[in-house]
Amino acid sequence: MENGLRVLMLTDGLAPWVTGGMQQHSAMLAKHLAPFCTELVVAHCGRINGEVPGEAEVRRELGLGANVRLVAVPFVDRGRLPGHYVRASKAFSRSVRAAVGDVAGFDAVYAQGFTGWAFRDCPRLVVNLHGLEMFQPGFSRREVWAKSLLLPTARTLLLSAHTAISLGGRLTDLLHEVGVAAAAVAEIPNGIPGAWLTPRPTPRMPGPLRALLIGRNEPRKGYDLLQAALPALPAPIALDVVGPFPPFNPGRHDVTFHGTVTDRERVRAILDASDVLLVPSRSEGMPTVILEALARGRHVIATDVGATAALLADAPGCRLIAPSASELTAALADFAAAPPTPRRFDLSRYAWSRIAMDHARLFQRLD
Repeated sequence: MENGLRVLMLTDGLAPWVTGGMQQHSAMLAKHLAPFCTELVVAHCGRINGEVPGEAEVRRELGLGANVRLVAVPFVDRGRLPGHYVRASKAFSRSVRAAVGDVAGFDAVYAQGFTGWAFRDCPRLVVNLHGLEMFQPGFSRREVWAKSLLLPTARTLLLSAHTAISLGGRLTDLLHEVGVAAAAVAEIPNGIPGAWLTPRPTPRMPGPLRALLIGRNEPRKGYDLLQAALPALPAPIALDVVGPFPPFNPGRHDVTFHGTVTDRERVRAILDASDVLLVPSRSEGMPTVILEALARGRHVIATDVGATAALLADAPGCRLIAPSASELTAALADFAAAPPTPRRFDLSRYAWSRIAMDHARLFQRLD
């Protein structure tokens, strides 16, 4: 592929300076997309109301060359009234537009989240809203209300774009339901950092099945489904719970509540000690934790929501279930009766070099 692209990439921060799945995606994409570009302009910010990381530090950390230009714009949000984040996101987008100047010469304007709001007039605007959470069901009054504040902006942005990125699976269906034409959807998944991949998965430890739950304590994550599923199991299992989940009485099961774990090496060690990752969510985007588990050779039981079906399509021995306690019980019982042997899964589709190439090919064929 000839290195002739001029791309403007709009982000709401880059990892590790701003934490989050979208920010990790932005950092990895910028790093791996740069070799395909004559010029890559990356607009970024620091944490909300914080300083923007220095240019030399960002270049050194991400290994960016002279063909990458960084545009630093603070993200300011001092509002308190409902909708303040959306208003701040739009203001940030307008500030980025002013800082970037003329965008007519770019082959693509790629926008993460709401960063493309001030670029809706650009004919080659590509928008990635990742998990499309605002279009998925809410499972508490607060969640439904919060999503309602995001919906109008998200819908307008998607319908203004030349192309909307889908992470795959049911997320593509969601885009179609919003009104995005099939020809305007490009399926490109998230990626897995190479450091997570292992050529020799850690052998399983003797003893009962060891399951693992990692996530945030939100109603949609299905923690209550897991609690309801455990008592019906015919034999005890071991369970590790990572995240801010409240402890419960595990009965005869051996449950370890780790709380929130920010050390990625420790998370990796907990994964390596497990047999199966549990993702009992009622709604999802494209859970990076599934890719991380597969990269470590661990099997997965996940509900068929978001892009999970696409992730597990080529993962032999993994299980896709409906979001119900009874199906989770049945899947866990099968795994407990015959704990799976760790194995190498083919994750070449999720290599960042491949994902960057898919983006470059998309940008080349924009009208």
